[in-house]
Amino acid sequence: MKRIIFYLLIPFVIPIDGVWSVSPVEKGCALHLEGRYSEALRFYSQALTDPMFDEDVPRTMYYSALCYQQIGNFDMALKALWQLVGDYPGSDVADEAYLELAKLRERQGKEHFGEALVLYETVLSRYPRSPRIADAFMGAARVKVGLGYQQYADQNVQNVIERSGSFEETASIHYEIALIYANALNPKRNIRAAMDHLDIVTRRFWGSDIICDTLLLKAKLYWELGNLSEAMQLYREVTVQFSGSPASEYAQENIARLYEELGDLQRAVNAYRILQVKYSFSDMTRQRLQTQIDRFTDSSKLLDKPTISAWTASEKPDLQTVHYEGDVEIRLGKALIHADKAEVDYKNGSISAAGNVQIRWNDQIVVHAQTIRTRFTESYIRCSDDIEVHVKETDGIKVVKYAAIRLSLQDGTISSEGN
Repeated sequence: MKRIIFYLLIPFVIPIDGVWSVSPVEKGCALHLEGRYSEALRFYSQALTDPMFDEDVPRTMYYSALCYQQIGNFDMALKALWQLVGDYPGSDVADEAYLELAKLRERQGKEHFGEALVLYETVLSRYPRSPRIADAFMGAARVKVGLGYQQYADQNVQNVIERSGSFEETASIHYEIALIYANALNPKRNIRAAMDHLDIVTRRFWGSDIICDTLLLKAKLYWELGNLSEAMQLYREVTVQFSGSPASEYAQENIARLYEELGDLQRAVNAYRILQVKYSFSDMTRQRLQTQIDRFTDSSKLLDKPTISAWTASEKPDLQTVHYEGDVEIRLGKALIHADKAEVDYKNGSISAAGNVQIRWNDQIVVHAQTIRTRFTESYIRCSDDIEVHVKETDGIKVVKYAAIRLSLQDGTISSEGN
């Protein structure tokens, strides 16, 4: 919802030695709009030191702060903004200055959230008629969530909704609220609430500029919930509606990854090939995609050995066993296994994994366990310790708990092995 408004809408000229010339403020604004920030700053500095332009000092300070941010000089940006709100608290850009100060502090991390909250609430209390009041409520909601004050953030969210104005602004507000609820760092994360706001955008604001981001976020959340078919449909929507865009490229790659997770490797290969043909990539990216395709089309790899990725891998002294640790991902047939750590004995063909183990079988079954064991040549995976099986049914997700199970790698059937 970031908007930069240049208030000097009517150009004016001043006489210099009998010759009329455009003011340095106007020159600075023109360069600013062209993205020539360093050059714009030189003209803003001229205006700030010339008494003839005293009435434009607050706005010139504000524009200078925006330019300093663009060139990465945040110390000077903060200095200009603090001087503005200190010397000109009644100016028509004071509310904008407080908002920029709040956003700068928010971006600096959680240790500055307290100060950011004070600055956002300064806008709410001192400038209740500001056209940026919704931005202040939204900012306050974000930092309250970051500080663990979800119950107070909810009231800010309601205030934002009540004050939303234009079509685009209202759509953006619902999207930003969804981001707050979906934020993984939110201690009271609520994916259902995030989905509700995203649904509002897709139902009521289809023509808005935020619709592409909305579809991508919905797809990501459906994927996280294990609803791979809904995620697939939304990614396909993006590739059709926004064909040729970076978003379409991102969605197409996720379609390939979804087919991979579903165990439909032929369609995964086709999706990766579409990605190669339809979009322009660097040689490195194109090679990465080709490696994926080669991996899936090598039947010996698909049938005989698992494919494994992890943050670290180390060989044991026997030189036949490899220990994997950190975000371990194992594909074995149609099963996709995630775990904290795993050990693979390539000579004997055995796999064991432990720590927050999750096994996905197509789009229908997700198994949570603490420990699993299997062999390359076996047609099943043994799971034990605090097992939960989530099965997708027509009326929702059915959750069943077991002490130990065997998951068939042929058809995904589950049989209990008792205690």
